[in-house]
Amino acid sequence: MTNYLKITTKAKTKLIKLLESELESLSYGDIMKVLRQKDIKVNGKRTNTNLNLNIGDIVEVYYQNKEDKANFEVVYEDDNVIVYNKPSGILTVGENSLESTVQRINKNYQAEHRLDRNTAGLVIFSKNKEVSELIHSAMKSGMVEKEYLAWVYGNFTKHLVDKAYLFKDAKNSISYVSKNKTKGTQEIVTDITPIKHTVDLTLVQVKLHNGKTHQIRAHMAYLGYALVGDEKYAKREDLKKTNSKKQELFAYKINFKINKENKLSYLNNCKIVANIKEFSNKY
Repeated sequence: MTNYLKITTKAKTKLIKLLESELESLSYGDIMKVLRQKDIKVNGKRTNTNLNLNIGDIVEVYYQNKEDKANFEVVYEDDNVIVYNKPSGILTVGENSLESTVQRINKNYQAEHRLDRNTAGLVIFSKNKEVSELIHSAMKSGMVEKEYLAWVYGNFTKHLVDKAYLFKDAKNSISYVSKNKTKGTQEIVTDITPIKHTVDLTLVQVKLHNGKTHQIRAHMAYLGYALVGDEKYAKREDLKKTNSKKQELFAYKINFKINKENKLSYLNNCKIVANIKEFSNKY
């Protein structure tokens, strides 16, 4: 996992000298790598230079201990792809993300799709540019299917395949679902199967016929079964039923249906499934 350290300089010094004294778990080579990657800010500005520091300068460092490099669970790996189990609470891509951490191990690895920060689950990484293009093409053609588990409020009792229309409000980072097509909406089809019930909650399996931003979260809320802990889409009275502060959504399975002309078609026979025991027994 990526670590964060904030330092206020108490004496004039060089940046590298300060880092050597504060980051005892890292070697000089590791510190130089952090510097080269501009994972250091001095007074709010990124730098890759061994600056002269003055008293009161603010130094922020994003770094990774050697023992942290294997903390992300690998569910599947071969010569072309690697699939990580992303924990809830971390971005898929961007600063201090799953991808940025993985790329410190191998800069060629690239995340081929995203999960919300607070959605846990499987993320496919390509290991080179050619494979990235092949996976991107397969996903665009609907040859890669993702299955999810979600805890929802209420008693969801029967299998449902529901078609609706989703509008993405990018400015406010929220999606709206309606039954009728209007300007700016996209058709969505969500396949939902109840798996397990408690007094107030249901564990459901969800398959997406097409994946849009917040599709599961927004569609389930529209149907009256918002995700447990989803502070963006659930009703206040429902949120009081549990202590969860993050949506209970887990991308637990990936199915490949790649045509034979694609060299990645061997993935069709691979079982890529995360362990669901902990998530399934959460409530």
